[in-house]
Amino acid sequence: MVFQDILQSVAIGISAFIIGSSLEHLPFSLTKPPVQPAIRSAAETMPPSPLPDFLEASYEEVLEVSKVETHPVKIIDARSPEDFQRGSIPHSINVPAKTLNKTTVLQLPSTTPLIIYCSDANCPDSLKVAQALSASFPNIKLFKAGWQLWDILSPSPSNKL
Repeated sequence: MVFQDILQSVAIGISAFIIGSSLEHLPFSLTKPPVQPAIRSAAETMPPSPLPDFLEASYEEVLEVSKVETHPVKIIDARSPEDFQRGSIPHSINVPAKTLNKTTVLQLPSTTPLIIYCSDANCPDSLKVAQALSASFPNIKLFKAGWQLWDILSPSPSNKL
């Protein structure tokens, strides 16, 4: 019986909405409750994250960079050396997140733009490498779809064993 009452109230509410009559007689509200001012002001006053937000590189952008070994943008592969050996984006440099430490140095000018990827969108390794390198390399993008998308869309299998 309660279920029928709910269905009837919903039907009346939809009908009233369609014909523009008042919805005050309904036992529930069809509008969202307002955001509490205290919550809104707390969110607005939160300090900015100490970690930078990274832009995302598209597949097309990575494809363009991968075609030229001497391209000014460098592609960084954050996966393990084993995964890198099984296949990688052409002309990428392997900087495994698992072995990254404070003494890891890339022999590149700090003005070099970087695109960093790992295995797929759920892999945190590219973000770890980007965060570690961001102090030295301010122009970093993430190819979040990573090797998984590249392997599917890659124009040639030349970098796959």
